[in-house]
Amino acid sequence: MDASDVEEENGVIALTAVDDAFTFTENEKGYTIRQADGRYLYNNDADNVYAGSEPNAGYYWTVTFDVDGLASVLNRGRQIQYNPTSSVRKFQTRKTSSTVGVNLRLYELQNDGESTKAFLQKSVPGVYDIAAEDWLYADGTHQMAVRIKGGDLTFRLYQPATFVAVQLSGIPVTIAAGDRFQVRLTRFVKQVLTHLNEYTVTVAKVEDGQAWLMADGGTGFIVKTK
Repeated sequence: MDASDVEEENGVIALTAVDDAFTFTENEKGYTIRQADGRYLYNNDADNVYAGSEPNAGYYWTVTFDVDGLASVLNRGRQIQYNPTSSVRKFQTRKTSSTVGVNLRLYELQNDGESTKAFLQKSVPGVYDIAAEDWLYADGTHQMAVRIKGGDLTFRLYQPATFVAVQLSGIPVTIAAGDRFQVRLTRFVKQVLTHLNEYTVTVAKVEDGQAWLMADGGTGFIVKTK
């Protein structure tokens, strides 16, 4: 993994592009780490960090922090560290016994006002800025459905011609601007799961039977609520 110089000011680093961010998702096995292009970081018990769309193994990581706030991102007895002695690929998976690398300092990506403002100008239901593309409703070729079960709502887009289904679940039936909760996004092609991820979202707007949900990593969702 390559590195570039950044400047920290009052504990904040300004990100030049969302493509430079990673999404950490926790489950019972640990954390997955996803790039903006949708690929997951994995380790094959070697020095380099790799990225793949559907890794067979080595893509669950444990993340712990020391007293200085530095993160140990561990997998298979190796951890992602910054190696200042390397001329290329300064981020590597070093053995835990290595004294060459240093642990990471992680920063949480916060949406800026401009990106939220731009998102609120959109009105077509679907998923915005996911793996460097949009998955949106197209009139005449897609079908939309809203399913309510208990206190949760599921929004679904389906394209019969290509058998592609996109579904966002875990939305509370009653929401208001400013609410925060976790949703699950899935995508199926001919009933084969091609995408699965969870996002913590903030409700940016609710209007005319639609809700605008903004994820911390920059992905946006416009869903029907009735």
